[in-house]
Amino acid sequence: MAGNCELHPDINQCPHFEPIKGEYCIKNEFCGFYGKSKPQTEPKYIRQPRWYEKYYKK
Repeated sequence: MAGNCELHPDINQCPHFEPIKGEYCIKNEFCGFYGKSKPQTEPKYIRQPRWYEKYYKK
């Protein structure tokens, strides 16, 4: 399981850091800059009522 490093890649000297991916290659929870990778999800679409729908009688 890879994790994100919040430290800038130019100054990161950690031996477990992969600068190309910007991630740790191992679980490195003892590091203060380690952040767990979270799967990115798309926000669910919520339909907004149209301006004219408020005038319709339902």
